[in-house]
Amino acid sequence: MTRILLAIMLLAPQAFAIPQLVNYQGSLTGPSGTAIDSTLSMTFRLYDSAANGTVLWTETHPAVQVTSGLFHVTLGSVTALGDLFDSPRWIGISIGTDSEMTPREQIATVVHAYRVGTVDGASGGTISGDVLITGKGAIGPSHQMNGANSLLVGSGNGAFQPNAFVSGSGNTVSGINGSVTGGTQNSVTGGSSTIGGGTENNLDAANAVIAGGNLNEVYGTSGVVGGGSGNFVNGSWASILGGYSNDASANYSAIGGGYINRASGVGATIGGGYFNRARGDYCTIGGGGGPAVTDSNYATNTASTIGGGRANIAKGFISVVSGGTLNEARGIYSTIGGGRLNEADSTYTTVGGGYTNLANLYGATVGGGAGNFADSMYSVVGGGASNSARGKQSAITGGFNNTAESIYSGVCAGLWNTAGGKGSFVGGGSYNRARGIHNTIAGGGGESEADSNYTADSYSTIGGGTKNVADGYASVVSGGRSNAAHDAYSTIGGGLTNTANVQYSSVGGGVSNLANHLAATVSGGYGNSALLAYSTVGGGRDNTAEGTSSAVVGGFGNTAGALGAMVGGGYYNSASDTCAVVEGGKNNTVAGQYSVISGGGGELTTDGNFVSGDYSVVPGGTRNQIVADYAFAAGFTAHVFHHGAFVWSSGAGTNSFADNSFTARSPGGVRFYSTISGSNVGVSLPAGGGAWANLCDATQKNICGSVDSRSILEKVSSLPLYRWSYKSQDASIQHIGPTAQDFSAAFGLGDNNTTISTVDPDGIALAAIQELARRNAALEAEVAELRALIQNKKK
Repeated sequence: MTRILLAIMLLAPQAFAIPQLVNYQGSLTGPSGTAIDSTLSMTFRLYDSAANGTVLWTETHPAVQVTSGLFHVTLGSVTALGDLFDSPRWIGISIGTDSEMTPREQIATVVHAYRVGTVDGASGGTISGDVLITGKGAIGPSHQMNGANSLLVGSGNGAFQPNAFVSGSGNTVSGINGSVTGGTQNSVTGGSSTIGGGTENNLDAANAVIAGGNLNEVYGTSGVVGGGSGNFVNGSWASILGGYSNDASANYSAIGGGYINRASGVGATIGGGYFNRARGDYCTIGGGGGPAVTDSNYATNTASTIGGGRANIAKGFISVVSGGTLNEARGIYSTIGGGRLNEADSTYTTVGGGYTNLANLYGATVGGGAGNFADSMYSVVGGGASNSARGKQSAITGGFNNTAESIYSGVCAGLWNTAGGKGSFVGGGSYNRARGIHNTIAGGGGESEADSNYTADSYSTIGGGTKNVADGYASVVSGGRSNAAHDAYSTIGGGLTNTANVQYSSVGGGVSNLANHLAATVSGGYGNSALLAYSTVGGGRDNTAEGTSSAVVGGFGNTAGALGAMVGGGYYNSASDTCAVVEGGKNNTVAGQYSVISGGGGELTTDGNFVSGDYSVVPGGTRNQIVADYAFAAGFTAHVFHHGAFVWSSGAGTNSFADNSFTARSPGGVRFYSTISGSNVGVSLPAGGGAWANLCDATQKNICGSVDSRSILEKVSSLPLYRWSYKSQDASIQHIGPTAQDFSAAFGLGDNNTTISTVDPDGIALAAIQELARRNAALEAEVAELRALIQNKKK
């Protein structure tokens, strides 16, 4: 198949756009030269060379009408052409599935009207694509253009070096690759520099920028002025973003804006404000200042920083003033957060804020407040007013007029408190004084210095209260008023006017109590005294423990006056010998060792129980007396004068009669029960009686049989009887009777063969008597009969 191509590019002018279409006509014949009449599929391709090359565009028209060999298509109607004609192009055609016809046809010149060769005489229009100008260009009148490849837009501009761009009016570019994008009377003399606009700006450095503004100047390489007026950049890579009459005179310096600011240190930065001066290398001032030079913030040392405020000074290496007014950070790495008239004078010192605060030595810190003073290494004042941390690593959290005088000392809060010893601490309150090493006063105090709590020896502690003193080593006063712990490890829990005078002594609380010897203790109460080592008073009033390890548990006016003596309570009781005990009652006295009065006594002194013997006991009652050892007296007016004697008295005065004797006075009688329950099994001594009454009630007996009185009499007559004495008694004291073994063998009675019940001999005797009575009656009858016979014989 052969073809004849008639290709015409139609670029008809339009009011708004040029159509991106190509009218393509051709003549198509068969191999014999006969014109074809048919409807065919045709594919068109655009190449960048006559043979091989790259396909830049392709489009298929599936039904092209061919009449007498002629056909017409609109290229670009199926697939957009785009701007492909900036270089010679060739078109290739395929019919149906046939291979592409050869040779390819080169696109004629008319099609290259896609790209305009010249615009001379053009009266206007719109360019919607890219434009390349390879020579100089000038838009507007009165330009001076001596630089190749330059472009001037506006009027009266000058370009005197290659590759310049100038827009606006009266602007001049004398540096290669320089540009002024707008404004008037601007001048660029540095290479590759730019003025964005404004008026009378001067850029005399390479790679520099003035974005706009008025009367701005840049003389440092790669310097920048963003805008403003009268700004001056003399340092390389320095910048001023805006403001008025600012000066960045050192390399890498920067000013964000503001008024008459000066950045004269390398890498110095000022964010803005008035009259600020950044003179140290790499220093920073965020802003602030004021309407006069005296309001200026000054950062004068390397890497120093001022965040803002007025009349602040950061003159220490890497020092910081965040804000406030009239603050001064003089030390290396010193910091002031804000406030007024604060000073950080030494290395690593810090003032957080407040008024007239001073951090004066290495690492000292004042958090805030007014008139606070951190005057030693690593000392801290958190806040408050007129506080002074003078000791190394001392600390005051707050309050008023507090002082931490020694190393590691601290005051938490309050007013007029002093932590004067190493590691001492005052938690709060007023007028408190912790003078000893590692002392603690938690709080308290009062309205004047006379109300002060006071610690003076190492590790002493006062929890609170007023007028308390802990001046013994590791002594403690927990609280209360006018209490004093005077010796090592002494303790007072609280109360009023209590005193612990000797090591390990303790007063728990109460009023006017005294612990006056080693480890003596008064738990509480009023006017109590523990006067010897390890003595104790638990409470009550006017009690005294004046013996070693003695104790008074409570009560009133009691005295434990000897080693280990104890009074449990009551009134006016006294235990005055070793380990003597009075458990309670009133007016009782134990003056013997290890003796006990459990209670009793009475209102009168003469009502009291009294023990002067050792190891003796009065369980209670009144007017009982023991003047012997190992004795026991109970009841009313029981008197023991013999060792080991037991006296029970429930009536008039009853005295002991011998050592180790048992005496009981019971005017109402005596009973002994021998069973757990019941009140009739046992023995009794009736009131006024002189013999024991044994239980013999028939209703309480089991009758086991009758008695063989003859057998009993025979056994009695044969029972061995002895004259004997107890081995435990003197041999002169003798008895007559059988042994229990013989009695048991003869009669089989009683509980065992070593004792004889008093009931059984009575019964045996009665049975024998009955048998003798019967025998006697028989004999009397026989005698009477014999007498009668005799009488009869006499007659």
